[in-house]
Amino acid sequence: MYSCLQRANTLSSLFSSVILGLCALIAASSWLFSADPSASVQVQAINVYHARTHYHHTAQEFMRVNFDLEADLTSLFNWNTKQLFIYVVASYPGSKYHANDVVIWDKIIKSKQRAKFSAPNLKEKYKVADIAGSWANRNATFSLQWNVMPQTGLLVWGSSQGTTPILLPRPKQK
Repeated sequence: MYSCLQRANTLSSLFSSVILGLCALIAASSWLFSADPSASVQVQAINVYHARTHYHHTAQEFMRVNFDLEADLTSLFNWNTKQLFIYVVASYPGSKYHANDVVIWDKIIKSKQRAKFSAPNLKEKYKVADIAGSWANRNATFSLQWNVMPQTGLLVWGSSQGTTPILLPRPKQK
């Protein structure tokens, strides 16, 4: 080695290679854990109403959803899990697009102790509107989906079994 700069470069290259190898081993070892999460979403009430938004001048149909959520996601946590991102999705066929998914509620779970919960009477977090502007004659299923965010490695997605299809009601007239 000819200079201190070349020695520093060699050491940093070796250190980076070792760290990359360790991260790959950690990511590979998390695939050895088997997970059997359970979750259920039970819709209590759905209301469809007309409203105007600040960016549209025409009335659009929005959906309000009340639901109960029960989940045991503790098996998704292992020593490489940083946190879980969970969200409730309404899936329905559309007139303009073949399949549509709308996130109506979400939460971040940062520990295994909080991964088992029962939450009655939840409401949607976001305004829920169809891209075509109408909810008429739509059958929607609701399911809990999750994203496992590891310390190192690839993200893992999963989903609970959806509800039976629910016919969305017509909007209430004012």
